This record gives sequence, structure tokens and C-alpha cells, in this order.
Amino acid sequence: MNTTITAGTWARVRLHRDCPGDGHRPHHTAEDGARVMVTVADGDDDHTVFALYKGGGRSDVPRPYGGLGLGRHFRPDELEVIPEPP
Repeated sequence: MNTTITAGTWARVRLHRDCPGDGHRPHHTAEDGARVMVTVADGDDDHTVFALYKGGGRSDVPRPYGGLGLGRHFRPDELEVIPEPP
């Protein structure tokens, strides 16, 4: 299986407790476990990967006000590459 994160990669979010977020907004517990599709995998800070939410996430915690949004920036080590869905 390919474990390189590039545009088009499917991944599962695996948040790290010590990460405050991408500088724009903090990570939310509901993101953990979400399935995402990477759209951009470069940048000039530590959250270099932008991914769109495609489902999942924690269902045992309330979502933030307004929901999770369409996507957000992640550090590469916050994403676990998964096979592309059929």
C-alpha cells in the first residue's frame, strides 16, 4: 500500500493531543477518525496538508457549533493513509 501523502490520497485523521490546531482554529475531538481526501500536500508551516472531510469522525462527542466545515489543514503525521474507496 502507498503511504505517501499526495493530492488524491485518502486518509483517516489521527489527532495528536499536543497539537493545538492549524493556527486558524483549534482541532476538535469530533475530527478524530474522520475520513478525508487530500487536495493539497505542501505548504510553508507544519500543517502542510489540506484535506476535505468525506465522512466518519467521532460520533460520541458533539460537533462544534456550525459543524466541522468542508475541510482543514493537518500535519502529515495526523493522517493515516487508507485505501481509496471503491
